[in-house]
Amino acid sequence: MLSRKSYIIYIIFLLCNFFYLSSCQMYPLYYYGTAHDKKYINPIEVFVSNDLNKEITRNFHFLLSHVLTHRKYKLNVVLVQSIDNISVESYFNNTKRINLKAAYSLHEISKKNVLYKSSAEVTSLFDFSNQQFSKMRINKNIEEKTAAELAENISIDIISFIKSID
Repeated sequence: MLSRKSYIIYIIFLLCNFFYLSSCQMYPLYYYGTAHDKKYINPIEVFVSNDLNKEITRNFHFLLSHVLTHRKYKLNVVLVQSIDNISVESYFNNTKRINLKAAYSLHEISKKNVLYKSSAEVTSLFDFSNQQFSKMRINKNIEEKTAAELAENISIDIISFIKSID
């Protein structure tokens, strides 16, 4: 049981924290700065065409969320995914390769013109066991990691291009 003095100190501490937190200002996520000097964040819209759409779009939003731009941009990404066995010998049949190729273009939304076009490719090798669930889980994990690496490569390229023209 707390003594009376420590109980009073505890209550004073809680009240101080309450007043400290209530004095904080909350700003929306779409701008930064003070109330008089606001700089708006124009997010880069991302359109991905593939089954990995959800995973790679989530990675793009995470990687491109900190980019502050004066103009609005749209990133179109076309993905091609291939999965194949790379075994040479018949007793090594549990090794596969995932290859993700992306052709992407950056558009300025207001002028509707293509500013930048490029492509990227990521290859991942992986081993899996003969258990069916394990094989599916490993395949899904490697697809997610490959998509994350490809999104990282593309976002670095796009950010460096935007910073050079913006």
